[in-house]
Amino acid sequence: MSKGDVLITGASGQVGWHLCRYLTRQDYRVTGTYHSHKPDLEGVELLQCNLEDPRSFSELCGRDYRAVIHAAALTHADRCEKMPDLARRVNVEGTKALAETLRPEARFVCISTDLVFDGGNGGYRETDPINPVNFYGQSKAEGEQAALNRPGAVVVRLCLSYGPATPFSAGFSSVMKSLLDAGQPVRLFVDQYRTPIYVGDIVKAVERVIEQEPRNRTYHLGGAERLSRWDFGCLYVDVFGYERASLQPVTADSVGLVPRGKDCSLDCTRFVTEFGFRPSGVLEGLQRMKQGVY
Repeated sequence: MSKGDVLITGASGQVGWHLCRYLTRQDYRVTGTYHSHKPDLEGVELLQCNLEDPRSFSELCGRDYRAVIHAAALTHADRCEKMPDLARRVNVEGTKALAETLRPEARFVCISTDLVFDGGNGGYRETDPINPVNFYGQSKAEGEQAALNRPGAVVVRLCLSYGPATPFSAGFSSVMKSLLDAGQPVRLFVDQYRTPIYVGDIVKAVERVIEQEPRNRTYHLGGAERLSRWDFGCLYVDVFGYERASLQPVTADSVGLVPRGKDCSLDCTRFVTEFGFRPSGVLEGLQRMKQGVY
């Protein structure tokens, strides 16, 4: 028996793709949206949707969804900095239009980011003030507010996610694997800290948000450890059998990218306490990733 209908935007992205795949296996009827790249997802109804054009939402209107997981976004920070108008149309105006269009009975869950914080302190709680240092973070912060204007909507801020490669999304760990397989050096920040989370934990945690009644409007969801990308890379090569000599330590300021917060690690106590779900540490997550299990 089906557990109900769920809409997942951004089905061709890393988080959206895995959510579609996982929730279908948990007996939800899943509809996934995509913009330009149609993913191959067994058992998922796929609809083309452009967040810049609310008219493309017409097929979504009137459907009786149990929950809507809004994972679609323009996520590349450097591209957002170069194309702020596009980032605003997608991450802010698109979120607002989607939240206003869909039936109010559906639980609206907006996926956001730890980069809404400036990274000056780390260990951020949901009650801490946000202060993004780049336009990606700014657009996601504004998108959060657009979502929260919808009664009952929930924002889930994710940290740096990692997991198995998906057909159209080059996540952090996938890019690193490609470089290692090609014998190219992998440059990793030694001075930027996050709380990396395995995508298998993300999909299971989001399922809790669907099935349980949230008591708050905003949640932090990260892994169990505060690590730099360098720390993560060392664990990754150890688990997957690469050489540490392939890794090159660099500082965040040395590579010419737009600013990122130096320590955007999240305190996830609220989520753990309320939903009874404790994300894994990176070593366990990487081992599950190697085994191909969520």
